[in-house]
Amino acid sequence: MSPCKGSKNGNTLRKYTFRRPLHGFTLVELLVVITIIGILIALLLPAVQAAREAARRTQCGNNVRQIGLAVHHYHQTNGRFPPGYGYPNSSGQRTEWPWCLRLFCYLEQQALDESVDWGFPAGKPNPPWPPGHLELIAARLSVFECPSDPSASQLQNPDLDCFGSLTGKVHGRLSYAANFGRGQMTAPDRVAGVFDKNHGARIADIHDGTSNTLLVSEIIPGGRCTIRGAHIYDEGPVIMQDYGPNDLTPDLVRMCDASDANSPVAPCAHDSGRNWSRSNSRKAIR
Repeated sequence: MSPCKGSKNGNTLRKYTFRRPLHGFTLVELLVVITIIGILIALLLPAVQAAREAARRTQCGNNVRQIGLAVHHYHQTNGRFPPGYGYPNSSGQRTEWPWCLRLFCYLEQQALDESVDWGFPAGKPNPPWPPGHLELIAARLSVFECPSDPSASQLQNPDLDCFGSLTGKVHGRLSYAANFGRGQMTAPDRVAGVFDKNHGARIADIHDGTSNTLLVSEIIPGGRCTIRGAHIYDEGPVIMQDYGPNDLTPDLVRMCDASDANSPVAPCAHDSGRNWSRSNSRKAIR
């Protein structure tokens, strides 16, 4: 078979190379996309933060309800609300143990309840202490802490350097305080609240009606050395009604952190001669 004629005159087929089209972004387009993403994040971030805060506030409200139920269960069992703090032991020592720690077994904290030596002075500053006492007074319970307030999750005296009488002890805190009435503890015209020294009222004693009487409220503990909110002390989980809710007159407390002196939400003033909080509104009644 003879070769093709075209092969003789050099008219061979040419080869062509085809490149695929390239795709991508220009620098301007990339900057536009980044800008749009930034705007979307800026729009969504406040909504996410608001949703988280709403969840935290819901948890705070749930804590109040749990504590309220525990207080009423205590009343149902004992015929009255728990004492604000007290009672003296057989030696006449003021044991202090405040109302909130008497709720342990009603908050499913039986182990903590069984570890309490009710005859031992709760705030005893120096050893010896009974076994487990330091762990007990530093205990943190989620039901005691409002997640909206970071100061509630901070222990009091965490570095063992707050005031000489606290050396060696760290104290747990809570975001809730009981109604201790109005007036100084020793004043003859003092108006007792639902809770008081060596006293817990009965429902029948509340003449204004339970729906019109404050039982427990939120508080802001404050700086790490402030005694406000410390659950082991008689003046820690207390609200007194000498001023109105959220009044910015400083609380007079036995131990006030320097950072709280000019606090915009919960100021306090140091009054070392008192074993209770005097003339305070305990702030942040929400």
